[in-house]
Amino acid sequence: MRRIINNHDFNSVFGKPKTTKTRLWHKTEVFVHPEFLGIYHCYFEIFKALKTDLSLLHTSSDLIVFEDPHSNCYYITNLFHWYLYYKNKPPKYINLRIYNHPNNNLINELKKITSHEFIKFISNFQFNIDLINPNRLLNLINKHISPELILEHNKCHSFKLHSKMSMDLLAKELSFNRNQLNYRLHKLKQERNDVLIELELSSPLIYQLLNDPNFELNAEQLWSLK
Repeated sequence: MRRIINNHDFNSVFGKPKTTKTRLWHKTEVFVHPEFLGIYHCYFEIFKALKTDLSLLHTSSDLIVFEDPHSNCYYITNLFHWYLYYKNKPPKYINLRIYNHPNNNLINELKKITSHEFIKFISNFQFNIDLINPNRLLNLINKHISPELILEHNKCHSFKLHSKMSMDLLAKELSFNRNQLNYRLHKLKQERNDVLIELELSSPLIYQLLNDPNFELNAEQLWSLK
């Protein structure tokens, strides 16, 4: 199937949508499609670190949704950065472009489209590195973003034809360098160690749990930690 690149192409594949304008966005039942929860989690993880003010780029409150044939709710499969933005800052009204629920073949194509949108999102916007967990983000990307798309990016940016994103490529996409991500990982490790040391000092039981490989925690000891 050919790549959908604009509204006209989208309509040619999914048919002409119904459109509705609602001023009750907070009461509108729009949920992430179950098949797209993984990509949504990628967005959610990096959205916490977003520095760019999306309100400066906001021209119209539009969302593409798919109608659930078994209920009155809608499913969203792409443009998750705007979905998250609207959840945090509900607009006065929102335009819904409502399509019929896609079949499995179209869902696979949509995953490629949404994966492309995600890579474009992390490449085009600015993020606060102190709010990024590079390992967690990289694991989410390699688990949920289209491997075909990552392979294409690896062909463009390195000689390694892998369908997994490397930490070097992630740094490049985020407009950082590898040393910056390495330093962020070092800080996260140090923060974790500081927490563990504090826990060890606060409880002999936790000290045993963390340092004695033969220690077995029983139910009575577990309740005593509360």
